[in-house]
Amino acid sequence: MIEIRVERIVSASRSKVWQAITTADGWAAWFGDKIIGDFIVGELQTLVFGEDTICYAIVTEVVDQRIFAYRWHPGEDCKIDKYPEEEMTTVRFELEDHPRGTKITLTESGFECVPESRRDWCLGQNTEGWNDELTKLFAYVETEVTA
Repeated sequence: MIEIRVERIVSASRSKVWQAITTADGWAAWFGDKIIGDFIVGELQTLVFGEDTICYAIVTEVVDQRIFAYRWHPGEDCKIDKYPEEEMTTVRFELEDHPRGTKITLTESGFECVPESRRDWCLGQNTEGWNDELTKLFAYVETEVTA
């Protein structure tokens, strides 16, 4: 199995992390400019990054405060109908309580389903992308809001 996997313990409550990964406002704070669509199984979401990039995801799993997952086409060329559905990867966030806050595990799996002609490029793009985006997520959830 070819996958990207990142585990991190953040000093934030599970509910704060959950809000960051399952609400439009939360996503806009760390992952792209905005997201359109509901965070429920079967829903198509539109992810907007700047003026040039729009990606689409289909929500596949939601377990309150524990798991959020979706499928999409990896890489920057991620229109929903550009490639066959069987070439999509699955992005899965798992949350667990930890004595220091919350353990976040992000796994993007299914790269073996991407044709060899695009696989290495997609894996590289998403590995780099998740490194950048997760850095923003971790900073966002660990920031204290003061009134």
